[in-house]
Amino acid sequence: MAALPTGRMKRELGLWGLTAMGITGVVGSGWLFAAFFAAKLAGPAAVVAWLIGGGLMVLTGLCFAEVATAYPLSGGGAQLATATHGRTIGLVSMWLLYLGYVSTPAIEAAAIIDYTGSYFPSLVEESGAVLSWKGRGVAVGVAWVFVVLNFFSIRWFNRLNSTLTWWKFAIPLLVVGLLLLERFEWSNFGWDQPAGSPQSFMPMGWGGVLAALSAGGVVFSLSGFRIVADMAEEAANPGRDIPRAFGIAILFATGLYVLVQGAFIGALDPSSHADGWASLGFSGDSAPLVTLLKLAGIAWLANVLYVDAVISPGGSCLAYTAATARVGYAVSNAGYAPRLFSQINGKGVPFMSLLACAGISTLLIALYPAWDQLAALNAAAYFLSVAPVAVVLLALRKIDPDGRRPFRLPFAPLVAWAAFASNALIVSWCGPKAVVPTAAAALLAILGDHFHARRATNDRVPDHWSQWGWMVLLLVVVGAVSLVGDPAVGGYGWLPAPWDSFLTASAATGALWWAWKGRSSSREARQALSEIRTRVSASMEQSGRSAQRA
Repeated sequence: MAALPTGRMKRELGLWGLTAMGITGVVGSGWLFAAFFAAKLAGPAAVVAWLIGGGLMVLTGLCFAEVATAYPLSGGGAQLATATHGRTIGLVSMWLLYLGYVSTPAIEAAAIIDYTGSYFPSLVEESGAVLSWKGRGVAVGVAWVFVVLNFFSIRWFNRLNSTLTWWKFAIPLLVVGLLLLERFEWSNFGWDQPAGSPQSFMPMGWGGVLAALSAGGVVFSLSGFRIVADMAEEAANPGRDIPRAFGIAILFATGLYVLVQGAFIGALDPSSHADGWASLGFSGDSAPLVTLLKLAGIAWLANVLYVDAVISPGGSCLAYTAATARVGYAVSNAGYAPRLFSQINGKGVPFMSLLACAGISTLLIALYPAWDQLAALNAAAYFLSVAPVAVVLLALRKIDPDGRRPFRLPFAPLVAWAAFASNALIVSWCGPKAVVPTAAAALLAILGDHFHARRATNDRVPDHWSQWGWMVLLLVVVGAVSLVGDPAVGGYGWLPAPWDSFLTASAATGALWWAWKGRSSSREARQALSEIRTRVSASMEQSGRSAQRA
């Protein structure tokens, strides 16, 4: 059989390119939908959910910053998990990461069609933000357009993405500014209402805030910062630029979403939530911000927002299609998918992985036609996949204490624990409809790989229970807690708040300790890390030679 064509990705992303990737990944369809869904679940306290969400993203981003700068690879967190905890953890991390990524282009394409449905009602169901079968077909076509755009070089992609990012700065800020000037009701925030009343600041209590974080789309909207780490193999100066790009993207996005949420709540007519925030709704739920702008008498801006409803989700669809292809490339390189998907064309693009992304996006759009359904599923897979990064950080500190670290995280054990526990909590808050199938799929992947390894090696299992048992513990607990926990996040209420969160955090603490103790032996891990380091060095050297020739 002829050898498959191979190549290396090109290191052409600078600080602005990486920052633009982070902002574009974060500011997508979330700002068009999440303010509405979060307000329905938490009322005015949705603003608090955004602040909490931003803080949780910072914790995980700090862990990523050290790991990604030490080993700048596409999908590096999952590849390093293989080195520190064996094949089984690497496999489940890779596939959870891939599920989290590959669902995002589907979400953004669906968001574009949701807003278009205001002009073409046949694209959405009568109930609101749910695509009809015709709308799903059009959304599939949109997703494929961005796949085609990604076949061009990373340099061309970087220029286009940077241009889109400037638009993403301007339009949300313009909407916020005009809503504050034209229509803002301070009474909507319920400052003067008794605590716990239907019109108070926190009408659904902390359960509503947690529901807004997950089912309301808050963590989905903010989670795009990870795209910076997964494009690390194409960063020109990863040690310097990745931590800065993380920080700028997270802080900017959190501030922007707090402003959007506040302006949205303030611009509502008090009668729209007179029967309680859970009943919030108005004609045009498929395009809530457009409807609000029209009610506020800013119809001209509503027309501009229709354009932005293509550009903002479109920019994120473009960025996440690129990142998904890179993660698929990393999955293939790690041996968890056929080598076919690691093929790179002459422009440095993993084109077979791009085609796989398009196919899976098509399937997801067909199965999950509602934005909030896809957002919850995405968040559950995404935050289960990022949890091992904290584990990898602590393991690398022990296995390779003197290794090159352009960014070294202060108080690493404490930050890693806080990040790991918060990721577990976020997953449990996504609700059983998203968490249970995701956790079950991950458990099946673990057990399937375990028994396959036993048969392939004559009962000599290369990955021991001590290396991957902690992931089983985490998956079982978050799945069970989401099912029996707080009704505000979709549970049956058998384990009331705050005991559901306490149990999840306690299990996460035990799982993190187990993972730290169960890391691979130093000899095995150092050998795997040495191979990864050689690949990174070769990539950096080739990038340097290319820059000199240019």
